[in-house]
Amino acid sequence: MSPKTSYAYDGKAKTPVVTVMDDDYLLQENEDYTITYSDNIKVGTATVMITGMGRYTGTVSVSFTILQVKKNNVIKSSNITKTVSAKEQKVKIQATVNDKAKLTYSSNNKSVKVNSSGEITIAKNFTGTAVITITAAETARYKKTSCQITVTVRPTGTSLSGVTNTGSGKANVAWTRNKSVTGYRIQYSTDSQFKKNVITVNISKNQTTKTTLSKLKEGSTYYVRIATYKNTGSKIYSSWSKAKKVTIRPTGTSLSGVTNAGNGKVKVTWLRNKSATGYRIQYSTDSKFKKNVTTVNISKNQTTKVTLSKLKKGKTYYVRIATYKNVRNKVYSSWSKVKKITIKK
Repeated sequence: MSPKTSYAYDGKAKTPVVTVMDDDYLLQENEDYTITYSDNIKVGTATVMITGMGRYTGTVSVSFTILQVKKNNVIKSSNITKTVSAKEQKVKIQATVNDKAKLTYSSNNKSVKVNSSGEITIAKNFTGTAVITITAAETARYKKTSCQITVTVRPTGTSLSGVTNTGSGKANVAWTRNKSVTGYRIQYSTDSQFKKNVITVNISKNQTTKTTLSKLKEGSTYYVRIATYKNTGSKIYSSWSKAKKVTIRPTGTSLSGVTNAGNGKVKVTWLRNKSATGYRIQYSTDSKFKKNVTTVNISKNQTTKVTLSKLKKGKTYYVRIATYKNVRNKVYSSWSKVKKITIKK
């Protein structure tokens, strides 16, 4: 029989090669003898039975062993994230393992301790990370196995106090100062879920509480959020603030002239804005544009003049203009400076 006397269990039948000799003569299977295997699949002792045939009689049995090969155990657990606290914090590690193997725990950080039952104690005012090693003891079927999880204690965050469009593709962002952190991270995107088109701005001083975002696309709506960070060897970030949104108004234009044209008419001229889709003109006898307001829409940005008609003689009219851009819907610029005119004829 093969000199190998043990085999690793793999769920398959083990059939060692058998050689039978009569002095120097090699006997032939199924001519001089037959072979029968028993108990040769499962873990334990297997038997090879050799039975003579023809001019050979009798039986010989030989045993071999099928061994259970121990595999690595599988420890299932998850990383833990907490926010810094002025009080000591406790949290229990949730871990599962095969064969009810005994679990032991250790931490690489004195500020994050773990006891024999897997309860973590985080020191007050601690911000940073700790690596917890979970070890499963050896069992009948599994080797001693270890895995690691990370405990992250984040700094407190902050909130946005304002996000305002300042024109010319810019937006001012302001937030509440957090004195306990190193700095801030701002993200803005045209995607409300921040899955694409995300730009990040890092602020390295915690005294800074405002910044200006530039090169924003006119007519687009941007979503802005902020987090704090603290340097503890590496940057540890807080959770994100609630997002605020801002729509970037297109650049406007200005009125170059508002003049009487006779017969209750007024000629209005303005500077062309090549980046706009068109213009919106409003005129009213109310300088605050709260009542008696008439709106004239100009659909081509090449147009730079229009005549207002049916105006009342002796009345003073106030005129203003804004640009607009088509981005799904019309997005308007801020209003120009108002010009006034009194109808003479």
